[in-house]
Amino acid sequence: MACVLGAGDQPYRIERGSSVTVEHCAVCGAKVGLAPRGWSPGQVLYCESHAVLADVDPLVHGPADIDRAIYELNRDTSCLVEWPWPSLNQMAGPLAPGTVSYVAAFPKNGKTSFLSDCVDFWWNGGKRVFIIPLEQRKDELYTRLACLRLGIDPDYALSKRMHLAARAGDFRANIERETLEIEFRRWKDDPELLNRLWVQGAPVVTGEVLRRSMRQAHECGADVVLVDHVDHVQAAADSHQSEIQVSVHAQMIALECAQQYDLTVVLASQLNRKAAGNDELAAFRPPLVEWLWMPGKKQQVATRILGLYRPQRPNTTEDDRLEVAAGERPAMHLVHDGRMGIADMASRYSGSRINRIVQLAYRNGRLGEITEDQLRAEIAMRREQEEAAKQAAADRDRERQARKKRDRQALEHGINTDRAVSKYIGKSELTFEQKRILS
Repeated sequence: MACVLGAGDQPYRIERGSSVTVEHCAVCGAKVGLAPRGWSPGQVLYCESHAVLADVDPLVHGPADIDRAIYELNRDTSCLVEWPWPSLNQMAGPLAPGTVSYVAAFPKNGKTSFLSDCVDFWWNGGKRVFIIPLEQRKDELYTRLACLRLGIDPDYALSKRMHLAARAGDFRANIERETLEIEFRRWKDDPELLNRLWVQGAPVVTGEVLRRSMRQAHECGADVVLVDHVDHVQAAADSHQSEIQVSVHAQMIALECAQQYDLTVVLASQLNRKAAGNDELAAFRPPLVEWLWMPGKKQQVATRILGLYRPQRPNTTEDDRLEVAAGERPAMHLVHDGRMGIADMASRYSGSRINRIVQLAYRNGRLGEITEDQLRAEIAMRREQEEAAKQAAADRDRERQARKKRDRQALEHGINTDRAVSKYIGKSELTFEQKRILS
């Protein structure tokens, strides 16, 4: 009878002959003959009928799996990658090795700003970060990070407005430009700092390039891998895959490599306006997971999905929204300036937290927690809005009652007149509407 070699360490299942090694099946006990080449006394054998159980036998694989659970239970928390903001850590939890998380937003709605703040926080905090930037050049990434460190608005520098202002003799712009150059030179002279930020600069990223990049991240000891954004991954030149097939392949590579190399992977992704019904106001509401660009495989792969949006002003009224929907006002009229909203769109371990949101404030081009003064001002604004809404509703109710009273009085006057006429001509019937109002 043929025999199959199983992984594991179960010496109590092994039977030895006096001169020839004869083994028994670990399930049924049937003799399976000579042990195969490469067998050692600590391994398990299965007969041909039970060979299918070799990969799932709990007595073989269970101890190793439980050891892994114990390892994860006692693992040092230094392996966790926290978000820069306590409120977001409280809502979504930290990022853990072996997981894939998504950060999604509509185009030009804050993904790069959000992720740049994260990279700066992780890099400054001693984490080794591996970045695959697919929407900006490597030098632009360094400029953005330097601006965040120095408190300069990154958009001011990257849009070249700072250069024009410096050329025009603006003293502050000249100082900021010189400060940026000093910061760049300091980085060049700090190999320890540079060694914590690895940037992959391939002009085109295919599935296999993504796989190689993940291997590179593992080899360099990266704590977190960031792809901005994963929807830019393309098919190989000789491939005939559809766009959906390319996307599915990329998500599976990310998950496979995260688990194989124990990497913390963060993938940026876009939201699809068509999936949101082409609603112009969708960018100003907490996004839904169905709005993801090609969402199917991403939902299966993700440990968590965070959605970014632009919150509406606290005093926004339904009339304001109707005016925007009718095209009478621009959509940006609703935006709460200096704010970003983050919604928990999906969470594998914290389903009860789905649809929870936090808001962050922009200050000098970077995101931070909302201060108590800002919260108090917003609470006061909301209370004023609620009081104004209640007053308006009361005014409308009084006007409605007054109008109803006037209509009733006018109708009664008209009915009395009609009755007088009908008595003269011998008719006393009222119309249905007259009866309804008087009833």
